[in-house]
Amino acid sequence: MGIYSPDLILSDQDREALLLLAQLALATEGQSSSNLGRDAVALSPSEALRLLELLEQFSRSKLFLEGSYFTEGIANGEALTDDRLRQIYFSWRTRRGRTNISNNEKWKELVMRAGFDSSANAWIWPRYINRSPVRPMTLEYFGDMERKLASAAHLNPRVRQLIAEFIEQALPSIEDLREKRATVRSGSLKQALVSFVSDLRDHVRGNEKRPMTKRRVIAISTLVMDTGALFATRDWTAAGVLSSLAAVAPDAFDYKA
Repeated sequence: MGIYSPDLILSDQDREALLLLAQLALATEGQSSSNLGRDAVALSPSEALRLLELLEQFSRSKLFLEGSYFTEGIANGEALTDDRLRQIYFSWRTRRGRTNISNNEKWKELVMRAGFDSSANAWIWPRYINRSPVRPMTLEYFGDMERKLASAAHLNPRVRQLIAEFIEQALPSIEDLREKRATVRSGSLKQALVSFVSDLRDHVRGNEKRPMTKRRVIAISTLVMDTGALFATRDWTAAGVLSSLAAVAPDAFDYKA
């Protein structure tokens, strides 16, 4: 099945933040003596300050705040018990110009596609599966979508590769969530971004307490990029949920004994 490029709802400021994050990712790679990134330069003070402003703005945006709540709720199997998740989904779909889609079947299709309510004990399985061709998105297909998304975001090819590698490493943790071996802590997506912004602020002020690692930069890049894919279509919403979770995996997950 072909994968169509998503209609990202990132603002011009969000896209600028992505480009600066990509530059920072290459800079941190260069600092780790990688030949692939040794020609990259670190952000100038003005660029670092601009990135701080952009990420602060993004962290307060309605899309990010509601998208984070939505992602965590879907991952923890709350699609049936928390009606706000459904309301968020259809309200953003309406903003995207989609009409006459706020119905139970479309909601079930999205939840099924994301794959967090498709175990033997889940509320829509197996009753719903017998009546629908929709199946949980495979992690392999999700990986293909993520590569398509990074290309649509016009990121540097090396940064695309870094994101793909980052996502690949997170897949076992995503599978743990899907199989109910773990849950994601409430507020963890927002906390990851707030923590990064705080460290970036320290960096700008010359009071850096810990290094800006490549892994953290790529995680935040993934979070910004995939928030823009949420609510575009059913499949892009499912992929956005999965990759946003990958951005905080496994540190934000609680594993069952």
